[in-house]
Amino acid sequence: MTRLSTQFAYGAVVALALAALSSCVGLPTENLKTNQELRKKAHEFPLDRYVPQFLVTADSNFMSGSNFYSNNNSKSEKALNLSKENYEKALAVGLPLYFNDKKAESTATKSEADSIKSIVSMRARYTNAQARYDAAVLAMQKAREASSNSNAVVVAGKTNYEFYPATKKNLSKKEREQFDREQAQRRDLLIEAAVNMSNAQAEFRAVHQEAKAKKQRSDTELSQALGDLKAVENRGKTAIPKQKDPSPIPDTGN
Repeated sequence: MTRLSTQFAYGAVVALALAALSSCVGLPTENLKTNQELRKKAHEFPLDRYVPQFLVTADSNFMSGSNFYSNNNSKSEKALNLSKENYEKALAVGLPLYFNDKKAESTATKSEADSIKSIVSMRARYTNAQARYDAAVLAMQKAREASSNSNAVVVAGKTNYEFYPATKKNLSKKEREQFDREQAQRRDLLIEAAVNMSNAQAEFRAVHQEAKAKKQRSDTELSQALGDLKAVENRGKTAIPKQKDPSPIPDTGN
């Protein structure tokens, strides 16, 4: 057997062994389902503005894992593990940044609404916006309390935050499952906070715009009413003829 044919035979054996190994690995169905859910959540927010590195890596590995699915289960599992980790990072790190931006926008929009006393003219909608704002702050507070033992991560030169997933190395299966449950709880709280704050900002903006339009209509109507009253007064003055002074009584000398 020539050296070339020996190498070919060896390569074929390795390929068969890898194929056999892959066939021994079960379909990563649950892993794929988890990734699909995380991917959907991650893309509901503009996280590419805040943590593009995590999102790009997650999407790339998700595509690889999906393509290898049922063809090479071992490679599929490996890629899906990486995509899951990076989707978790994208949500854990990106959502607080998104929340902070929306909170700043909400506060500014609320101040604009307060400047024209929107709480008086738009009480129901203003109250609804404030309730969403308060719910968002409370959810973020709970997320911080639930994340006190998580590691920090450096993003864009800043340490952010309590929400980075803690390492799962050297954990038992039971400990990993517990970690996943806690991480999911934190993630749900972050999503709740982000959604409520985004809705609060949109509602405060709508309140301000509608209250402003209502004030403009009221000012216009008042101005028109004053103008009409002035016109009536002017017409009244014009309609009444000016009375002549009575003729002087002639002096008879008596």
